[in-house]
Amino acid sequence: MSNFFIQMFQSFKAYLYGSHWDFEFFIYITGAFLVVFLISLFVLSVFIRRREALRLRVFKIFRIAFIACCVTLFAIVAIISTFLVTGVYYTHPLQFSHLLAFGLICILLSVLLAIFAGQFRGDQIKSLTGMPATRGDENDKRVKLSKGFTRMKLWYLLPMLGFLFLLLIYFQPKNLISIVLDNSDTMLETANKGESKYETARDALAGTIGHISMFNHFVVTTIDRKGGKHDYATIMGTTDFSKLRGISQYFDNASSALNYINSIPIGGDSPITEIIYSNLLFIQKTIPIENYTNIYLLIITDCRENGCLLDLQASKNYLCKDAKFNNIFSGDQVTLIDLEGNFANRTYMNNPDLVLMQRCIDCGFSIEDGSSEDSYEDALKGVLQKFFFDWHLIAWVLFFYLLNGVFVILIHPKNR
Repeated sequence: MSNFFIQMFQSFKAYLYGSHWDFEFFIYITGAFLVVFLISLFVLSVFIRRREALRLRVFKIFRIAFIACCVTLFAIVAIISTFLVTGVYYTHPLQFSHLLAFGLICILLSVLLAIFAGQFRGDQIKSLTGMPATRGDENDKRVKLSKGFTRMKLWYLLPMLGFLFLLLIYFQPKNLISIVLDNSDTMLETANKGESKYETARDALAGTIGHISMFNHFVVTTIDRKGGKHDYATIMGTTDFSKLRGISQYFDNASSALNYINSIPIGGDSPITEIIYSNLLFIQKTIPIENYTNIYLLIITDCRENGCLLDLQASKNYLCKDAKFNNIFSGDQVTLIDLEGNFANRTYMNNPDLVLMQRCIDCGFSIEDGSSEDSYEDALKGVLQKFFFDWHLIAWVLFFYLLNGVFVILIHPKNR
């Protein structure tokens, strides 16, 4: 639980610094106040009569403005829920804008409610209700108005209905995220803070997968210790994934994938070329790919291939030149995260040990630097963020809502 609150405050910092502070950022804040004004103006023009007493008009104005704030808060929650489910925040980082708009309208609502409660003074109540026949009648009318004030506050429950838009997640595309994780001996080398490259890769991957929303399924492929193939022709000529190096597992939820990743052993040579093809055949043979709108391939490795005989010329037909590969993965949905900085340092050129990277470059796949802990985490988030469901944003909305709700409950007319 403490980790959740730490991550919650970290997320708020990310919302703040990730904002673009452009026209789109301010339009939601300005629009929220404009919606309150327009709703109030429209309803007042319909329900206020010209010959009504001034005090009655004042009461109606505050009541309608309060309800307009509640309706606006509902709209903001609905927008936040829709943006979360549909992944709009991935390309439009407006979380802080929406939270700020929500918080400011909450403050406006409480201020209006407090001012409205101050209107229930004895002389003003008399001008509103007329001079009662007896003191008992006066008290009865005061109680009636006070109960009406309390009933009005029930409108504050309306914004929570905006979370019903989270149900849109059931209509979102289903994605398959296929992860090839290098767990070879070379990944035992120390990388950051005394941890091995593999520990850094595994821990950050596990932390990132925990944020991925439901309806995204996973295939995780790692290296096993059995003997494998030794050239491209043999690898590409194999049609049974069980005859290739690599252990592949399918998961229909992030929690199961997370548990599996945390239990993967490490050691052995590094036939990355072969296990990518094993991953491909596993998907092709065991998973109904027609059930998925998109299939993504994420390769996490230091790119040190030492499990098969490498031939730059023979590799030309590998990956994007292979029809079987193209039937499963499209080029813009394949990402290689380089844990050793070969791409950034351009050490891959004409290097037979880095033929996988050369082929990924030729195919136009996305290659991200993961040579440091920060760059690796940024690369992971950049690839997987589109699948995130940010519970922290929901938590912040509920925090502001409940905090303001305390003031709404406490504000009440005094009997004077």
